[in-house]
Amino acid sequence: MYLDTSDGRAQDTTEINIYRSRDGVPAALVKVIVSGAEGVTFDDAIIYNDAQSRQQNASEYWLWMADNSNSVKITVPGYDPLPVKFPVPVVRVKKMFAYVLKIHVPDKEMAYGDDTKTVRIKITPLDAKPILSFDSYNPPLTDGEAVVTLRKRTGNKGGEYPYEVTPLGDLKYKSETGKLYFDDIPKDYLHKIELKPIYGKLRVETEPSSVSASVYENNKEIGSAYTDIEVQAGRHVFTIKAKGYKDYVDTINIIEGNTPTKMTPKLQDFNKFTFKSSPSDAKITIRPINKDRSLGDSLNIGKTHQADLTSGLYEVTAEKDGYKKKIEEMELMSNHPEVIIKLLKIFNYKNEFYAEGNFKAGTFMGFGATVGAYFMNINAELAYLIGSGKSETIYWSGNNTPPIGCTYTPSTNFTFKLGYGIPLSNRYRLTPQVGVGMVKLKESIEEGSGASPADGANSMMGLVGVRFSAAIANHFGVSVSPEFGFSMQKSKGFEALSAVSSDIKKWGEGFNVKLGLTATF
Repeated sequence: MYLDTSDGRAQDTTEINIYRSRDGVPAALVKVIVSGAEGVTFDDAIIYNDAQSRQQNASEYWLWMADNSNSVKITVPGYDPLPVKFPVPVVRVKKMFAYVLKIHVPDKEMAYGDDTKTVRIKITPLDAKPILSFDSYNPPLTDGEAVVTLRKRTGNKGGEYPYEVTPLGDLKYKSETGKLYFDDIPKDYLHKIELKPIYGKLRVETEPSSVSASVYENNKEIGSAYTDIEVQAGRHVFTIKAKGYKDYVDTINIIEGNTPTKMTPKLQDFNKFTFKSSPSDAKITIRPINKDRSLGDSLNIGKTHQADLTSGLYEVTAEKDGYKKKIEEMELMSNHPEVIIKLLKIFNYKNEFYAEGNFKAGTFMGFGATVGAYFMNINAELAYLIGSGKSETIYWSGNNTPPIGCTYTPSTNFTFKLGYGIPLSNRYRLTPQVGVGMVKLKESIEEGSGASPADGANSMMGLVGVRFSAAIANHFGVSVSPEFGFSMQKSKGFEALSAVSSDIKKWGEGFNVKLGLTATF
């Protein structure tokens, strides 16, 4: 519908007439023509001409509209109501002029209210990722299928419903357009649309050019290098395979048409490398080292210890329980396809228990045993030794008693130490230690005397030392433990004896070395 005026005034043409109400007042009028219908009614308007005055032209209605009206609803029996909105409001004019409005109502805009049909539209293939536009709206697609409702319209074959399918996937398909006509389809109709692919060409030119290479997509061979291969236009992931070379994988966008899209892969040769380890059942993992020194994906060699690899720089890892893990950067070359890896057996564990027999030398000589343990390299050790040696004769005397001659031996030596083990290799370990120790004297008295003036005299000392251990074989080794003792507390008897005997004094302090034969568990 449009308003046939340009400046707001009626134009002085034969098309323009001045319309007035019955009382002679100018009124805003709208003429409506409804062909072949009776019983037409109008909301928001009054019919100006009655049925008698419409005998000459029964389909012509003149409506009297209130000032500033901008819409009217037209109802024809058997049809949906038709709302009509004017582009400008209609008004009376003071100079005996009127607006002329021409209403154009397409036939298909009036539809039967209950006459409907349901249509399922199935679009294939799904990888086209289609978008459906149906009668100017986009119904949702589920697994490529949409459900739409058609309503009967007046006009050609009960109404025309245009549609368009637009593919948006990585692979290219032709758009599809068409029309559905209400009278041509049954109820609950399935309309199938199969999109047609758009093709292009691929040409693979390898480097080196002398190799015979095949082209694969989705693990299916589709052609050979140096030939034009017809494929669907769009994005593809291709794999180039050639004997003696590493597979080459790349994503290529194929252009539509007869001009081939070129793919120029540089193939890398590879050989079957054999990895030999000692022990033979070690687990071996390799990772390529990229130019920027970053590491590629790891590859577990497996029980065969064989792998097809290109020449280059790799990080090789070998490991087995009871052996030191080995990580080594290796340059693998095709002319040396055999790689030998030797692992060192671990004899010093972070967690282990040990027992040893000892010989001690220094301030006095002794023999004994030591038990100890490592827990996460933290060391605790307890030792018991029986000393040897004999002091000079020392005479004790008192009031009205004859002197008594006595000799003394460092009969008992206890030590307790804590430390931390530092592995020097798979066989050697150094353990700094601190602790405390005690020396207890045994007294020997001349015959005939019942006195024991200083039997059991003792001295407590602090200890600072280091334990150096070496594994000779599995569960067997040796140790050397130099230590220095400084006096902390002496009994009265030991203090009195130290004052008169240099031998006894040095038993309570000084430098010692303990040697051991070790068994580990």
